[in-house]
Amino acid sequence: MPTARTPGPIALPRNAITRALWVVVAGAGLHGCSEPSAPPVLTVAAVAGTDGQSARTGTTLPLPLGVRVRLGDAPKAGVTVTWQASAGTIVPSSSLTDATGLASATWTLGAEPGTMTVSTSVAGAEGSPVAFSATALPPPVTATAVPATDRQMGVVGTALPLPLRVQVRSDGAPKEGVTVHWQPQAGSLAPTESTTDSDGYAATTWTLGTVAGDQQADATTVGPVASRASFSATARPGPGAAIDTVRGGGQSSPANRRQFGSLVVVVTDQYGNLVDGQAVTWTVESGPVAFTSVGGPTGADGRSTAYVEPSGTAGDAVVRAALTGGAASVSFALTALPPVYQVVLDSYVFRSSQNGSRAPAVDTIPVGATMQWLLDPFDYDVHRVVSVGSPSFQGGDLPYASPSTVSVTFPTPGTYQYNDFYYPDDRGTIVVQ
Repeated sequence: MPTARTPGPIALPRNAITRALWVVVAGAGLHGCSEPSAPPVLTVAAVAGTDGQSARTGTTLPLPLGVRVRLGDAPKAGVTVTWQASAGTIVPSSSLTDATGLASATWTLGAEPGTMTVSTSVAGAEGSPVAFSATALPPPVTATAVPATDRQMGVVGTALPLPLRVQVRSDGAPKEGVTVHWQPQAGSLAPTESTTDSDGYAATTWTLGTVAGDQQADATTVGPVASRASFSATARPGPGAAIDTVRGGGQSSPANRRQFGSLVVVVTDQYGNLVDGQAVTWTVESGPVAFTSVGGPTGADGRSTAYVEPSGTAGDAVVRAALTGGAASVSFALTALPPVYQVVLDSYVFRSSQNGSRAPAVDTIPVGATMQWLLDPFDYDVHRVVSVGSPSFQGGDLPYASPSTVSVTFPTPGTYQYNDFYYPDDRGTIVVQ
């Protein structure tokens, strides 16, 4: 039988032995050099929104100042936080963080306007001290227009009778040394900036604009919180400087008609504003016309109106309208034409165009003159002018077409009667002399 063999040592390759030993040694070395992890760090930081606030001097900020303390990533309770203000008071001066790591304090600002700070400290904490700043605003000022200088009246382009005055007060007391800026919506102010005196008053002179009507100016205080007072004034037109025709020139009318159309002028001041109450002098410079109504002072529309009529004969005429003193004037050229005699058939009634007589219409004309009958306005009936009695004349039809006329010349003196053939009650008389 074969003889049993005892196993001998296993032979390993040299490289394998080396690697195994290196792993063992390296492992032992790493185990021997390990160190404990670093302890958490204490930090402090401001709570967002509590820095950079503002409030009036001597008042408390809207939000308490706040810091949050952490140990590593966890809130740290019971940490002492100290507060120190450069101005004003902070309460408490020392506080402990709560369970959320928060500590807070209330800051009442100092009495002087401007920027002030608070330093917040936590012993041994990174980020300490934490700095807070706040702006202390001065008490608000109120600007009020002095009543006697508001709602004044003046002439365009001139200074108001009284300077504008504004009073500035702070906490109910007059405030000295406040700069007031003056701004007109029309016209000019001098000075444009002024400073309040010991009684809180500032003033300026307002020269009104050149457009008549209501105007406004403002006074605004210069400072962190501005206050504004407004003034109004009424600018009246200046004296009449120019006169112009509106209508009426170049008219012509038969010499036997009652009157021309209206003659109208308008008066303005040196800036073109309509002038109310300006005296206007009306005169007939030449020609066969006379006033039936002489224009008086201008009205609110700056106008004055006159009426003239022919005085019975034909010819050219000139009517003049002038400002007081004759500084400016305008003229109207008119023409009185040869007489035209006319009877108007209006609403089934004859009416004299000379004197307005009707039912019956009575007209007096010279021998050889021509009388005209006019249907005006037209109607849908047929009309005919016919002579009645003696002496007589040859009349004619007035058809409803408009305008329609009948003309008759009278060479012989006498009193002639006529009517409408279709409406005999419509009568008239022509006296020929």
